[in-house]
Amino acid sequence: MYQLMAGWNLVSDILENDEATGSQNCTVKLRGYSRRVALPGDFRLFLKNYPNAYLSVTDITGGICPQSTDAYLSKSPHSPVKGNSPKARALKKKQKSGCYQQRAGDLFEDVLSHGFKRVRTEEDLDYTKTKFRRQVLMQNYRNSKGKQIAQFNAVEPLTNDGGNPNWFMKQMECCIGQQLGAFLIQESLRGEVGSAVRKGQVKLHPKIILSDPQELGIKKAIPDFVVQSAKLIGDVKTGKCFQYKYMLTCAGYAMAFERKRKRNIDWGAIIFEPTEICTALHQPLTFPQLYLFRITDELRLQFIEKRDKIYRQNEQADIPKNLIKRDGQGVLDPCEYCQRSDQCAELYAVAQ
Repeated sequence: MYQLMAGWNLVSDILENDEATGSQNCTVKLRGYSRRVALPGDFRLFLKNYPNAYLSVTDITGGICPQSTDAYLSKSPHSPVKGNSPKARALKKKQKSGCYQQRAGDLFEDVLSHGFKRVRTEEDLDYTKTKFRRQVLMQNYRNSKGKQIAQFNAVEPLTNDGGNPNWFMKQMECCIGQQLGAFLIQESLRGEVGSAVRKGQVKLHPKIILSDPQELGIKKAIPDFVVQSAKLIGDVKTGKCFQYKYMLTCAGYAMAFERKRKRNIDWGAIIFEPTEICTALHQPLTFPQLYLFRITDELRLQFIEKRDKIYRQNEQADIPKNLIKRDGQGVLDPCEYCQRSDQCAELYAVAQ
């Protein structure tokens, strides 16, 4: 989080340059409180009949399937694996246990929050003290998350060139070190800019549950952080590489925030940590990456279009044909990362 604060305070003037951010003519019309983003009437009727079919922001943008098969299997009332069937119970058990990527993501979110809460603003740190403080914070983190770390260490990555738990925990220590360094920058410069974002303005995990979810079709929207003074909302992500869909996630959160609070959000931020950059011979260490961007109408429109596409797909009683399209082997590239791949393969087999 200190990385976010220091980064924003140092480059916010650059972001305001439309040419630099590629967002010319960036007047935003698709605000969350605008009628133009409201859910179409036929989907409202569908949700009235099937209240458990509501999508969250994560359901809309967080899936790894380009055909949104995972959203159909988990949210459609016509999904063959919903309810309390043996298949559904097996899937829930598999999801609860978590895979390498999921557990790595949870640990990364925890370590960011841990470092942000434990650093005291009155500390006067030089490099030597900062390194020692990094070690102390990491040990405290290991002690507090011993069970989760042990479970993570027992999980194998899903790909041969994936990361490994020992390497990833070193990544987490690098993350704490970077946060301490950003803290030093933030503390040394905070008095220079009157509009600078400060620690108390960063709200972690703010609950933005819509009072009338039928308006947007979003039942749950909980971003990882909001900086209202900067009109910024953001999320913490992990994975093999940064993906465009992460920015769509911020667009969804922005519109949900705007509808609930009637205050504009103009900027998005993603704090991204790679989980799979290792190879068998080389294991480079890196720091979390900060992405700052304007939440334009283009992003908002793409989020809305994806929302409507998934609802249109999920209301179909028969399995939509696009869900069973595969390549010659019946597998798409992302399938190896998907916890619903077994159920998806069954759909494919039945459809043949």
